[in-house]
Amino acid sequence: MMKFRMSTQRNSLVALFGIIALSLGIMPCFAQMYNVIELPPLANGASVASWMNASGTVIGVDVLASNSISHAVVWTNNASPPVDLGAFSKTNSEAHGINGSGLIVGFASPPNGTTTPPVVWTNTLSPPVNLATLGGSNGEASSVNNSGQIVGETTAPSTQDRHAAFWNNYTSAAVDLGILPGGVASTANRINNSGHIVGFSEAVVARQMHAAYWTNSTSAPLDLGTLGGSNSDAIGINDSGWIVGYADLPNGTMHAVIWTNNTSPAIDLGALSGPNTNCSAVSINSLGQIVGGAASNNSSARAVYWPSPTNAIEDLNNLIPANSGWVLMGASSINDAGQIVGFGMFGGQTNAFLLELAPPNTVSISVIGTNVSLTFPTYTNQLYDVQREDDLATGTWSTVTSNLPGTGGTLISTNTGGGATSKRFYRVGIQH
Repeated sequence: MMKFRMSTQRNSLVALFGIIALSLGIMPCFAQMYNVIELPPLANGASVASWMNASGTVIGVDVLASNSISHAVVWTNNASPPVDLGAFSKTNSEAHGINGSGLIVGFASPPNGTTTPPVVWTNTLSPPVNLATLGGSNGEASSVNNSGQIVGETTAPSTQDRHAAFWNNYTSAAVDLGILPGGVASTANRINNSGHIVGFSEAVVARQMHAAYWTNSTSAPLDLGTLGGSNSDAIGINDSGWIVGYADLPNGTMHAVIWTNNTSPAIDLGALSGPNTNCSAVSINSLGQIVGGAASNNSSARAVYWPSPTNAIEDLNNLIPANSGWVLMGASSINDAGQIVGFGMFGGQTNAFLLELAPPNTVSISVIGTNVSLTFPTYTNQLYDVQREDDLATGTWSTVTSNLPGTGGTLISTNTGGGATSKRFYRVGIQH
């Protein structure tokens, strides 16, 4: 999918001089900006987007306005209503993970509502399939990688404590991933495409929990530590093994953190200034871009973003149009195309959102001899296409150049021989 910004070559001498003058000016630095798109809810309910795969398919939860029951949902694109995955269970269900093949995992209660087993939806037209448990009745699946390996948690029959669990595929037995020394319970939050797993393990004493890492399904968990406080949680991991989550400071404040590998200490990613001092990172893509949320007891939650682990935290509300009507409260997933999903307030209701990078906000055009040059600002790690059209009525665009890598500065694309044409239209777009 391509988002375009239009520029027009004209044969008016006055207009041409004006455009050339503009092109000679210095383009200022600019903040990365996003278009915010509402992911429509079911039957006027509240909705939350929880994860997104590489192709932009989004899964989440919708709370039906009629009876406050949560249903797992999937948005196959941002223009279509969500598919109700929870209609099969008739009671509560949630979707937490989706892989590149569209396999969706979460939990779903049967009609009697007495248990909440971990489940998988193999497609959007079939009822959920129960995953095997560790002997207990309850649990949930939280993540599935592109090989179909699944992680989550299920209860143990003897103590009813939850244990982190692994399934090699949705028909296999559950593997108990174990707990940290001194722990009594654990949860696996995410698995990457190399089979590395992150989550947390909880202890009885003061109910403290520490972020945990499993190299694979047969390895013992490793304690990732904190920032000197009592608690931490590893929530997201990319395919390079970078792990994000949160950790407590000695004063009890929660900060977003990153572990660059499983043996390095947590690095503090900071928090927003002002009242939203508690912060968590929840998702990191292969480019090192990170999203999460910030909140405190006396202020509204805010969705946050880090362009990289070395960049300062940014409030995503400052990177969308000021008149959008949205308050972005939490970001849950970012894919390698830079698309972000989460939830916020819109029209007085909690709704799921999708953020897509806005096209270049300034495109200048100049004619030098027989050539046409377009100059436009770019975002780092994004690819750009430049296209042309002689007659907008035909709708036939041809590509001047494609896959131009963004640098964070300005780029110049030249259409050789384009200046010999009396009238031509150009557009610049970001690849999604």
